[in-house]
Amino acid sequence: MTIIVKTGKFIACLPLFLFKIFHAKNVSRSQVSIGVTFAVIALCFMINPLQSRAAFMESIAIDPEAIALANTVTASPPGINSIHYNPAGLSLMGDGNYISLGLMPVLLSKTSRFDADPSNRPFHDFEGNVITDPLAGKEGTATGQMYIPVLDTPVNMLSAPVFGVSHRNPGSKWTFGYSAYVPYAGGWTCDDDDPSVFGGKSVYLQHLIYAGPALSYRVN
Repeated sequence: MTIIVKTGKFIACLPLFLFKIFHAKNVSRSQVSIGVTFAVIALCFMINPLQSRAAFMESIAIDPEAIALANTVTASPPGINSIHYNPAGLSLMGDGNYISLGLMPVLLSKTSRFDADPSNRPFHDFEGNVITDPLAGKEGTATGQMYIPVLDTPVNMLSAPVFGVSHRNPGSKWTFGYSAYVPYAGGWTCDDDDPSVFGGKSVYLQHLIYAGPALSYRVN
């Protein structure tokens, strides 16, 4: 409560404080008003900062170097994949034409086992007989699966292809690039007797970038 009161007093006294400072330096009232407005806006952002959220399902199968650095490559993006992380990084490419090809295979194997809790009271049917849990003691393994758009079929494998081209005339400040890549491609398929099949016998979630054009201008 004390912090709230002190913050309120600070906000209330801030315009007068700034006015005294600007008045001593012969600053106009309009400039004082603008300064106070910006100060209040900045203070509001400090009191209630914007939230940032992270997502596991994006940018996990694009570039090995970026993955090794937890995708913290905005200041130094890797090659043609700058189109995804920071298009300004195209200026770090060399003069002339470059073609980038890559394929990132992914191994996914998920093993599930369900055991009944002995302390749980079992369910009974209408005649009073104990209903045996059909999943108790069962174990199964799910493997990776993805969808191939052109062939219109799922395949029991996971891979993320990367293709890109870039061009810059010698001495030019402009760099042009194009890339097709897969920010995320993941899924799994289960056998019929897998105890986790209730979550989906065949599931895949994908994000495909078919056309990613970009350009960069080197200021200095």
